[in-house]
Amino acid sequence: MTVFAQAILDDLSTIERVISKTRSGIPRRKVDEVASQAALSDKEMARILNMSIRSLHAKRPDELLAADAAERLLLLEHIVQRGSHIFDGRKNQLASWLRTPLSELALSPEWAEPRLQTKITQQMGRFDEPFDLAERVNEDRTRSSQLPVPIPQTPLDVLDTISGFRLVENVLGRIETGVFS
Repeated sequence: MTVFAQAILDDLSTIERVISKTRSGIPRRKVDEVASQAALSDKEMARILNMSIRSLHAKRPDELLAADAAERLLLLEHIVQRGSHIFDGRKNQLASWLRTPLSELALSPEWAEPRLQTKITQQMGRFDEPFDLAERVNEDRTRSSQLPVPIPQTPLDVLDTISGFRLVENVLGRIETGVFS
């Protein structure tokens, strides 16, 4: 079996495991276990699980999490386990990495959306008034220097969305295989 095929099977078994465990329920005490493995605070865990700190603290240890919080917890547990493996079980190194801004996770600032783009349909001038290429090039240079710089995010910053979990998984995969970006 090829490495690629094995990765797909591993991915599918992880997905099946997450679905199965989410449906059967995850007790609140599992939140504390995962948090301690990655040195995460209750505030960070509540944000990742998409719940308030008050709601998190109000749950008894044996009380089951809602399905969406349970799914997020299982995805986080998978990331923590994979990160622990990559960082040779050094919890402090994993905790530090989770809080380090990474260029791979850079997102454009919200105020920059939609991104500034050169207008393709700008009028090119009329036949009797030719297009001033030098002026247009200077305008484009000025416009491109005003484009916003993407802001690096930490892995913890993006774990508030399911897509963020996927991004962090991809970064861990690149670290594991030695592909740097």
